[in-house]
Amino acid sequence: MSYPLKFPTEGPLVTVTHPTLSVWVIEMHNGPDSRLTDNFIKGGLLPAFDAVERGWRQGWRAARASKDKDGGRGAVIIVGNRSQHKFFSNGLDYENAIKDPFFFPRPRPIPAVPTVAAINGHCFAGGMMISVCCDYRVMTDGSKRNAWMSMNEIHFGAAWPRSFGLIMKVKATDAIVMRKIALEGHRFTPQEALEAKLVDAIAPGETEGVLAKAQELAESVSAQAKSGAWGLIRECWFADALDELAKDVPRHSVALDDIHAKARVHVHAGKMQTHICSRQAFPTMQLGLSFSLLLASLFFTLSSGVQAAPAKRGGMVTLPLKRIHQARDDIHPQILLQQHINRGLRRHARMTGRDAPSKRDLEENLNKRLYVPISGPGSRKLQSRFNRHGVNSPAVPAKAETLKQFGAKKGKGAQG
Repeated sequence: MSYPLKFPTEGPLVTVTHPTLSVWVIEMHNGPDSRLTDNFIKGGLLPAFDAVERGWRQGWRAARASKDKDGGRGAVIIVGNRSQHKFFSNGLDYENAIKDPFFFPRPRPIPAVPTVAAINGHCFAGGMMISVCCDYRVMTDGSKRNAWMSMNEIHFGAAWPRSFGLIMKVKATDAIVMRKIALEGHRFTPQEALEAKLVDAIAPGETEGVLAKAQELAESVSAQAKSGAWGLIRECWFADALDELAKDVPRHSVALDDIHAKARVHVHAGKMQTHICSRQAFPTMQLGLSFSLLLASLFFTLSSGVQAAPAKRGGMVTLPLKRIHQARDDIHPQILLQQHINRGLRRHARMTGRDAPSKRDLEENLNKRLYVPISGPGSRKLQSRFNRHGVNSPAVPAKAETLKQFGAKKGKGAQG
């Protein structure tokens, strides 16, 4: 395989290089700020990860075949546009991303090797999520230019997909830090990010200085990929997030939340009114289902690994079917219960080869079900429960009319 590789081939947005035997570098250059768009992710990032997958697996398999104990090393670095020093990624192209909700791929895994984010500038929203999904992060120290990390969706009204929260909870274990990230949209400086353990190291200089530090870190951990278990162990670590990524991501949005709130809050005319802000431009307020799926596909690649020998999948998929029973008001509940019992008795007789209960036996079962004895087993002191005014009215057997009314209504026979 000849490097560099560019994706897509026409109008490249991502470039893959292979500077050393064990390190690959994926450079994002969708403009100076590497905005996350449909074409950028589907046509650039995901194919780039596929290329890294092929390259590393070829070397890993060859090392196993030749029993080379030092072979199979691997690590991948993700860096922002190397021709500038201001942005790692400015997040998704929000205004365009929410317009078309039906164009994104399903999540799929990539190489089971360590991933390092070389954060060479501002790292906002989806860009911060890309870096957080990496195993290690090296950030510019901000000595020559400001650089911030921030999940700033709170400031422009975009809800997180559930997978974002699950991934972030794994990486930011301190509750105060998590609150700053999620609910305050705090802009972490490089030093703050280091203190909050959001990054592993900060590096002086501009993009090339950050990349050099990231490559040094990648080389130091590349040997962990030799066994092929790196991604499998990481998959267990991120199990909850990966389960959520594998599902259809719910269409969370401020506008939908407002609609649900309207359904919950009913204020009677004349009473104190509860005002819930409503957005007229509904489509502009939602992080669409499909773009959530697209981000999920990218984050899945950064947080998941594949098995060295893919397991074979086959056979028939079966789904359990369960009958939905609807409540009935045309038959007395006790009669309905006995009808079910009668049917069960008939089925059991057929299954065991016995004689089925006679029609008379089944009718007697129904009569017994409606009979409440005055005393003895099964009797009830009806006056204490139902007649609270002190009039003693002993229970009597059910009338034939009752049986006829409840058991035979709407064409249902008394025998069940």
